[in-house]
Amino acid sequence: MREVWLSAIERHSWMHASIQATLYNAHFDNKGLPWTAEDMMGKGNREKRKADQFQDRMATFRIQRAVDKPGDEELPEWARQLSVNRKKVN
Repeated sequence: MREVWLSAIERHSWMHASIQATLYNAHFDNKGLPWTAEDMMGKGNREKRKADQFQDRMATFRIQRAVDKPGDEELPEWARQLSVNRKKVN
């Protein structure tokens, strides 16, 4: 019985936190990382998600820089062709 009672309280808290996260995402600048209900409840790890997002963004920049370098033999053929075609368009 206690578990049912606690799960009902937890569900109510999660629904409230979910609405709060939605409002934060809609009205405030979240800098590309949306808030979640877990963040609002104090259970989420927003700092880790920020760090992971930053690492992903830096990896993307490195790949783009490597694709734009002409004659790089480390790249697969499709990436070299993409670089050549990009230069034809620009």
